[in-house]
Amino acid sequence: MATSETQIVRRLTAAEGYLELQLPEMALDELNGIADPGRFILPCLWLTGESLKSLGRFDEAVTTFEQLTSRIPAPMCPPPVVASLYECLKRLGRPLPGEQGSDSASGTDEKIGPGVSASGSPAETAPPEAPSAPDAATTPQTVNLHIPQLGTIAIQIGDVIELSIKLDPPRRGETE
Repeated sequence: MATSETQIVRRLTAAEGYLELQLPEMALDELNGIADPGRFILPCLWLTGESLKSLGRFDEAVTTFEQLTSRIPAPMCPPPVVASLYECLKRLGRPLPGEQGSDSASGTDEKIGPGVSASGSPAETAPPEAPSAPDAATTPQTVNLHIPQLGTIAIQIGDVIELSIKLDPPRRGETE
């Protein structure tokens, strides 16, 4: 029997409440009661991933967060989703996208985050800050990219081939 939208919303709300009460097992029980989340797939995946992460089931959480990030256009992916994915990857000892040992050595397009590539990011519309000196290749350079709804991404490239990315999400109430 299909679950009605009202039942899905009730289960999602209950699961969120259980997570706030630090009862991830009960949250998963609610989420597992949703046979087909339909248009509620994104919150369902988010709450499932958070529940699995809280239970220490990081492999399953990574799979769930990757499913979630693959469904959200890169600039719209909420920073907490990316942060949860990265936390699980770190707990498993796996390299983060763009870190040494990841797929970036294969010559494929390097990822800045899930679904955000260095060459295909909508951030290309924001002009990066240009280095002031032509011989700046020997000193670390920082490029700040401002992406609406995501925040500012500071990319630092050091004198050794090393990439460091810092995400500074907008604060609540901050106007863009």
